[in-house]
This record gives sequence, structure tokens and C-alpha cells, in this order.
Amino acid sequence: MLVYAKDELTQKEALTALNAISKSDGALKALHNAGAISVIMSIPDTSVDAEIGTYKTELLKRFRDSGYDVSS
Repeated sequence: MLVYAKDELTQKEALTALNAISKSDGALKALHNAGAISVIMSIPDTSVDAEIGTYKTELLKRFRDSGYDVSS
């Protein structure tokens, strides 16, 4: 869903949903296997909605803390 989110509101809602489900280790692994890290990193930071950057940071930190490589 995040791949197809073109506007900031849709990106924010998608990141909010991913942030919520990523609290489960199984869901985090599934997101990783689906390539979520590169999609999350491809979303541009915006000055309009700071929450997008916050959600991106939280998600990437969760991946990093779980041992996934987020350097790409």
C-alpha cells in the first residue's frame, strides 16, 4: 500500500498502519521480506507533515533494533 501512496496524507496513513503492525516480530519479519525498508526509505521527507519523518524514523529504528540492515 505504501508503494502506491502518492500524496502525503496517504503516505502518513500507510506509515501509521505499518508502525502499528510492526510491533509484532512476525509482522516485522514479513515487512522486511516484502522489501519494506527500501520503500520506507524512498519516501521523501517533508516540511509539511513532520509526522511522516517521525514514523519513518520509528519504523527504521524498529528494523535496526531487530537486527535488520537498514543502510540501503
